[in-house]
Amino acid sequence: MGRMSRSEQHSNPQQVGPTRPRLAVLALGLMVSLSGCAKSSVVNTALNGDLPTLRKQIADAQRAGTLDKSEVRSLAQAIAGREVRSAEQQRAVARIHQVRSCAGSLKAVLRDRATHADDAGAEAKLALLDAGYDRDSGLVSEYSHAESGAWRAVAARMTTQLGHAGLRQSMLADGDERVRRAAIAASLEARDKRDVLPLLESTRVDPDPLSRGMAARAAGNIGGERVVLGLKDLWARADEATRVTIVEAWAMPAAFGSGGERQLLWVVETGEALPAVTAAGALVRAQRATADSGEALLTRVARGGATEERGLALRWLPLDDKDALEAVEKASKDADPAIKAAALRRLLETEDKAKAKKQLLELAKGKTDAAFPARLALARAGFQEAAPLLKQDLKAKASATRQQAAIALAALGDYSDAATVLADDNPSVRTRVACSILLESQ
Repeated sequence: MGRMSRSEQHSNPQQVGPTRPRLAVLALGLMVSLSGCAKSSVVNTALNGDLPTLRKQIADAQRAGTLDKSEVRSLAQAIAGREVRSAEQQRAVARIHQVRSCAGSLKAVLRDRATHADDAGAEAKLALLDAGYDRDSGLVSEYSHAESGAWRAVAARMTTQLGHAGLRQSMLADGDERVRRAAIAASLEARDKRDVLPLLESTRVDPDPLSRGMAARAAGNIGGERVVLGLKDLWARADEATRVTIVEAWAMPAAFGSGGERQLLWVVETGEALPAVTAAGALVRAQRATADSGEALLTRVARGGATEERGLALRWLPLDDKDALEAVEKASKDADPAIKAAALRRLLETEDKAKAKKQLLELAKGKTDAAFPARLALARAGFQEAAPLLKQDLKAKASATRQQAAIALAALGDYSDAATVLADDNPSVRTRVACSILLESQ
C-alpha cells in the first residue's frame, strides 16, 4: 500500500501463466466481490490508495463514528485481498499462508491468484482446497507429474480416495517438502490403514520438523495398536518437538482407545518436560481414571518450572481440586509477568473472580512487563475495561504487540479501534489482523 514500492504494487512479471492484470483492474474485481453496493471512500482507498491516505481516512471515520462492524469487515476484506493480489512473487506465498484461516472470506481473490502458474498460484489453490473449496479429483492427474513442486503439492492434497493410496504413499517420499506435507494432509483426511507404515517412516526420517509432526498426527488419526507401538519405537531417538507430536498422536481418539492412554500415562510418570505436561493435559481432558495422574503432574509444574511448561499447566489444570487451586493462587503472585497473568486469568473462573479481575486491572494499568499480558488476559475473558488500555498498544514499537492488541480489540467487539492496524506499516501485521477480523466478524 501507499508509498509502496512498485514491487509491492505489482506481482513479479517473470511468471509462468497468464499476464497479471494491473492492480486497478484487480481492485475492481475485488470491489465487485465485496458486494453489489457502492463502497465507502475508506474501502476504496484500501483497494486503490496509499497508506498515508488510508491512515487518515480511518482516523477520520473513527472520529465520525462510522467504522461499525460491517464497514470494518469490508475494509479488512479489501486489505487482505489487496495484500494477496499485490505482493511480489517472493512474498506472495507468505501472504497467502497468512490468510489461510480466512480463505472462505477471500474465495474470489484466491481463485484469481490460483489461475497463475507460479508457486503463489499453487499456494492459493491449496488454501482453497484446505478450506473445502474447488475440490476436483481431476487435479490429481493434472498435476501429479508437474515439474513444479508447488503444483505437485496440489495433486498430493487431493489424493484422498481409495484408489489414490499408492500415489499418496509415493508422494510421502517426494523430494519437495511441500508435496510431502500435502500428501500427509491427504492421509490425515483419508484415514487409510495402508498409510500407517509410510507415515511412521515419515515421522522417523523426514528432514522437515513440520512434516514429522504432521505424519505422527496422521498416524494417530488412523489409530490401532500398530500405530501406538510404532510411535513408541520412535520415542527414544526423537527430539522434544517430535515427542510432543507423538504425545498428541497418542491423544487422538483412534489411538487413545487402542493403547494411547497407557503410553500417555507412561510419559507422565517418567518425566516433567514439555512432552509430559502435554500428556498430562491430554489425560485430564479425557476425564478418565488416569486424569488424577495428569492432574498431579500439572499441579507440580504449575508451582515451578520452565515458563512454557508452567503456562500450559496453568491452562489445563482443573480448578475443582484444592491442591490445583492453591498452585494457581501461588502462581498469581509469581515474578514472571506471563505466569502471573495466566494464573489470574484462571482465577477469573473461580469464586475469587472479582479479586482476580481487580488484580489484573492493576497490572494492566501499570508500566511493568506484566501490563500487556494482563490486558490480553482481561480481553480474553471479555472485560471491556481492557479496551482503552489495548488502544494504547496500537502505537507500540513492537509489531507483535500492535497485532495482538488489534486482534484482542476485535474480539471485544471494538472493530473501530482495531481498524487502526489495518493501515500498519508492516504488511504482515495488517494482513494477519485483517484475517482475524474477518474470522471474528462472521
